[in-house]
Amino acid sequence: MKQHAQNIEKNVQKIENARLIRDISWKSIEPMGIIQFSEYFDSHCKKILEELVINYKNIGDIYLKNVEETTVKTNTRGSIKLERYYKYWETRIFNAISVMILRAMAAVKTIFKGTIQKKPLIKISAEFHHPEITYHPSKEELANQLEKFIRNILESAKAFGRWWKGYCIIFEEKPNPETAEMYIPFTFFDEVNESPMITDISAKLVQAKEDILKKINSSGNNWKRQMDGVELYDKSNKNKANKDLNKNPNTTNIDRQLSDYKRIINNINSLPEKYPSYFIIINFKDVKEKFIEKGYEWLNMFGNKLKEVAMNNIKEITEEIDEYHKLLKISPGDNESLAALLGNINKIQDLSMDMEFRITDIQEQFRILKMYEFDVDSDMHKRADNLGNEWSQLIYQAKKTDFESLQMKESFAKITQGEVTKFSK
Repeated sequence: MKQHAQNIEKNVQKIENARLIRDISWKSIEPMGIIQFSEYFDSHCKKILEELVINYKNIGDIYLKNVEETTVKTNTRGSIKLERYYKYWETRIFNAISVMILRAMAAVKTIFKGTIQKKPLIKISAEFHHPEITYHPSKEELANQLEKFIRNILESAKAFGRWWKGYCIIFEEKPNPETAEMYIPFTFFDEVNESPMITDISAKLVQAKEDILKKINSSGNNWKRQMDGVELYDKSNKNKANKDLNKNPNTTNIDRQLSDYKRIINNINSLPEKYPSYFIIINFKDVKEKFIEKGYEWLNMFGNKLKEVAMNNIKEITEEIDEYHKLLKISPGDNESLAALLGNINKIQDLSMDMEFRITDIQEQFRILKMYEFDVDSDMHKRADNLGNEWSQLIYQAKKTDFESLQMKESFAKITQGEVTKFSK
């Protein structure tokens, strides 16, 4: 009998010392999807329970039966003389199951709090669909899987069928009349579930789950706070800015706007893509890319307008310079054409300061476009840099033409004077 009791104790100890939560190799493990995470732990738990249930059944089917045969010389597995003995072992088994589940739930609590691991175990991704940040899997799916993870640990007590009253015979599985699934009608689950220690740690696990979800929300809200006041997705604001830009494409204003949006993009780029939430890592890559993409839309709106203005300005000034060169090449044949030539020379000289401002503005536009890495034809950039020289050459040509026209001025003056004298006679 002593040997049978030792065998029973060994099997009870196996239940009590069982580790339903799989040991984790932190050096090699990588973050998993929520389904993979569940399978990682569930498969281990299922395997352990299958072995424990076999050992548990052996207690009544083999060892207690042998005790009955040895002591009272019957093999009914329900001797009234051994009823208290059955009760003793049933209580030991209940305590062993309770300890096993309590240890597993404590391990789950430690995992949820992220207090021992050096790596996250679950990975989720955040996506941005203006104006909301969503998650894949969703927070609801995550919550359901975490609840299932907790529930599976607690419901492992359902694998251990109770004994008939006064017997060491287990209630066998039978079909559920509502679902047709197999189940054991009487198990240790209800008693274990009502245990004060189990109830307490269950409540703590529920709170830990809520803390995880709150931190996920907090991570998303942190992204939203970073974007407060930026108004990247404000269509009406963008339309207004575009109208103002078309109405008054001021270089200084565009430069300031480009600087602001480049700073916004750089700030977004500097934000980390991954945020920890206890034992979960959240990938905000999509959110980050969406904000950066929208930032570049604004940047390109101002940059493309500046490029358009710069191209138009350089074309306009080039045409003006070419036209003035043509006008300076016209040889005057009379006083009227000379007056037109001198008028053009004076006009060129009068325009000098204004033209220098315009050329400086164009060169600043091309400098800004290059600084913000907008695609600009290199020949056009060189042309902009050379506009000052082209204008200087025009000024030189105007002065030269003015000097060369002195003789013509004197000649036409004499002819005019002669005509006046002749007319007066």
